[in-house]
Amino acid sequence: CKNSEETLFHALNECPKVCETLIIGGLNGRLLNENYVCCIDWLKDIMRELDSKATLDFFTLLWNCWNSKNKMVFQGKDDPAMVVWERAQTLSKDFRIFDLNDPLVISLTPKCKGWKKPPKHFIKINVDAAALNGCVDYGVIARDVNGFVLTGSYSFAMKALDVVWAELEALTMGLNLASKLKVSNLIMESDNSNLINMVKNRDKDVTILGRCVKKECMALRNFESVHFNWIDQSSNEAANLLCKLPIKNRCNLYFNLDYPLEIHNVIIRDAIK
Repeated sequence: CKNSEETLFHALNECPKVCETLIIGGLNGRLLNENYVCCIDWLKDIMRELDSKATLDFFTLLWNCWNSKNKMVFQGKDDPAMVVWERAQTLSKDFRIFDLNDPLVISLTPKCKGWKKPPKHFIKINVDAAALNGCVDYGVIARDVNGFVLTGSYSFAMKALDVVWAELEALTMGLNLASKLKVSNLIMESDNSNLINMVKNRDKDVTILGRCVKKECMALRNFESVHFNWIDQSSNEAANLLCKLPIKNRCNLYFNLDYPLEIHNVIIRDAIK
């Protein structure tokens, strides 16, 4: 559809052709029109609405939409939305939104999105990293029980690096900040599930990355208590915004209470919850 930014979420949700196909399939407007930062959050909300049978039909339809886009890009063939829908029907039964006979794929649990203040006597450090086109960006921020900023940093390095390695470096930066603060009880948070899983299972991981994780975690001896949490991106917004500043400002920055203006609204919002 010649969109200027062809993200995964746009390709699977916002593209007019895909949207038309999903509406033909029966997906209601609320699930199509709501704004999402991440594609995975949209898919999770879809699975909270659908039963197991309808979920299979939905992913079959998405798969056909993706194939249709590939045909248009690589073969120049543009199938009408109805044709894509009919092709999906041949692979599964009619697309259904609700069926009370089957349980929902994801239970209707309350959504807990947004940053949460640490418990008393703890500080919380959020880290994030991005790796793209030979450049790595890092964002780290430490906050107390009231949500006030204690310290943080953003930086970048010109090197090619896989994102999970970049996230590990951001985690190391967070541990270094905690050491400088001389705190006893620490909560580390990242939105990279691979990293958090490797940290929690570091004694069983025999990969090269796992060995590096174990080495970096030797710094945990400096603290009485350390907890590692995986969070969604909406709960890691401050670190995520910091991660975008190094390239924008073309500099590295270490700060204490005088945090960058770009994250002010997020800090205030999190502090007054």
